[in-house]
Formats: sequence, C-alpha cells, structure tokens
Amino acid sequence: MGRLCLLPSQEFLFPREGPLRTRGATSCLGLVGRVEAVARLCRKPAGGRALTTFPGCSLLVCRLEARSGQPPKLGPQGGMAKSRGRLYLWMCLAVVLASFLAGFMVGWFIKPFKESTTSLGYHQSMRWNLVSEMKAENIKSFLRSFTKLPHLAGTEQNLLLAKKIQTQWKKFGLDSAELVHYDVLLSYPNETNANYISIIDEHGIEIFNTSYLEPPPDGYENVTNVVPPYNAFSAQGMPEGDLIYVNYARTEDFFKLEREMNINCSGKIVIARYGKIFRGNKVKNAMLAGAIGIILYSDPADYFAPGVQPYPKGWNLPGTAVQRGNVLNLNGAGDPLTPGYPAKGTSSLLQVATTNMLENHFLGSTMLCLILKIKKTLNQPGQK
Repeated sequence: MGRLCLLPSQEFLFPREGPLRTRGATSCLGLVGRVEAVARLCRKPAGGRALTTFPGCSLLVCRLEARSGQPPKLGPQGGMAKSRGRLYLWMCLAVVLASFLAGFMVGWFIKPFKESTTSLGYHQSMRWNLVSEMKAENIKSFLRSFTKLPHLAGTEQNLLLAKKIQTQWKKFGLDSAELVHYDVLLSYPNETNANYISIIDEHGIEIFNTSYLEPPPDGYENVTNVVPPYNAFSAQGMPEGDLIYVNYARTEDFFKLEREMNINCSGKIVIARYGKIFRGNKVKNAMLAGAIGIILYSDPADYFAPGVQPYPKGWNLPGTAVQRGNVLNLNGAGDPLTPGYPAKGTSSLLQVATTNMLENHFLGSTMLCLILKIKKTLNQPGQK
C-alpha cells in the first residue's frame, strides 16, 4: 500500500516531527537536492495538480511505495551534493587544525627567543660569577676557618661560628639572616668521669686502658677544649663481658653469626667497625641481638686510602683518631624531648632525668611524644 509524501519544489523537506513522520514517509527523509532531481522517482497522479501553499512555493503530491525500512536511493545529483558537503566539512576541519598548530608552534618558538634576548646574558653572567668563586683555595679557607677550633653544639664557640656565618650571609647580599634560639636536649661527655675501654685478665685486673684524649696531630698541640671521644645519647653503664666481632653490625651480620656460625651475642660486648649503616642502627641491632655493650672503631680498610698521608699532611684519618657522633634513633624527629615538634619553650616541661628512658630509644621517644601531646592539648586556648 502506498503512502503520500509531500516534496517541496524549491527547498529541502526534512519532516522530523509531526504527522508527516510515518513509516512510508521515511523514504523521503533521505532525499537530498531539489525536487527536480527526484521527480523521476514520483509519478504525478491522474488529475493531480500542484497545491499552492503560499506564493513562490508549491507542493507536488506523489505516491511512494512502502519499502519496509529500506533507505531511499539517491539520484546522481543528490549523491554528488552529499559528497561535496562532506568534503567541505573535512576541508574546514583541516584548515582549523592547521591554523591551531601553526599558532601553537609560533608561540612556542617565540617565547624562548624573547627570554634569551632579554635575560640570557644576565643569567650567564651570574653563573660565571658563582663558578669563579668555587675555587679549591676558597673551599680550603672556609673549611679551616670553621674547623680549626672545637665547636660542639651548644657551646660558646659554636655560637661564635653561627654569628660569623650570619655576618657573611649579610655581606653576600641576603635580605635577612637571623639567629633563632631553640631549647634542645644535648648530650655531653662527663669530664670528671671519662669514657674508656679496658682489658682485664682472669683475676679481674685491668691490664690495658684507652686514653682519655687522642694524641694531637702536628700543629694542634696548643689547642684546648678538645672534646673527648664519645657517642652522644648512648646509655650509661659499665658492662663487662666477652668480645665478639660483628663486622659492620648490620642485620645480615648478626644473622650470619647466629644462623650460620651458631654464635650467640646475648650477654656479650660486640665490636664493630664504622661504615655501611648509621652508627645508631649498629647500636640498635646489637641491643636486639642481646648484647650488653658495643665498641665502634674506624677500620683502616674503610678510612685510609693507599698512597695518601694522614691528616694534617693529607686527608686520611690518623691511626689514633676517634670518630664522634650520636646513636639516637629517632628517624629524623629532632630534639628527643620534643620529637616531631619545634623545641621552642617546651623542654622545661620535662625533667632531664626523664631521658633515662632513652636507653631504649624508640620506647622513650614514644613516651615523651605522648606526654607532650597531652600537655599541648591541655594548654590550647578555650580548653579547661
């Protein structure tokens, strides 16, 4: 059964809504072009006439066969028009994309050129000024100036060096260089009861003692206030026991002793050489292995390069020299009295005797942190 399809004689008809949207009319929706191009697909009915709707536009009444959803076949001119429209669309997109890329590339290359013409010369000048000051003589002079005298943290000499650095920074042109005071718990050696290591015989008699200070190198005989050898924040005590060598006191070193060599470090004093890991981790590993003490030393294999003289004639470590440092395990938390918090006026909340807990560093630090958090909560504004 055929259906009626209205085709305009001058314009395109796309009846997307309304009563013309019938199944039979869908064959007319795809027609492109003027009605003359598709007139051959329709037959004017007998007695049919043009229906004038308004001046300049007439409609032809045509009867189309229902195609059961088959798309209509375009005429030669309609297909060419459709292909030409797609071609124009792709050409427009290509022109827009080419314009965008051209503008982007122009902006990309123009910006560095402007910067290079205005600031490259200034930056190069500043760079060479900095490089020219990095001389071996200057580095050696600064190093000798800041290390020729003992300057343990918290001492008067350390404050003098801080003021010297402040003065130099201002001289270099920095806008601001300030000294800020912090209340930090520090560990110092006991000058009246010096640290030492002794060897005793089977009768308990000391047959060897280490010296209180190292022999001074050439040129340092008159230097005073030399800090005696010690490791800061180490526990107090006088352990006595057999010695066991544990290499670098790493975890794998203790595993090898216990699992492969069947050597138990519990109740023993272990001796380990510096290097490979942080000295505080060496102490921690020894504690976990059950040791009651640890002796750390600098092995020539790690601190003495062949063919180089010892200090002060060279940069090798003298055979009688002893390293200083700390063995506190706080993972970078700072002041042991205020771990993780600025040490500003809070250390007075705790007595120094509390730091006896630092023999077990991780446990002591956790307890101190909890105490400070509780105190901080109670002192907050608006809290009772």
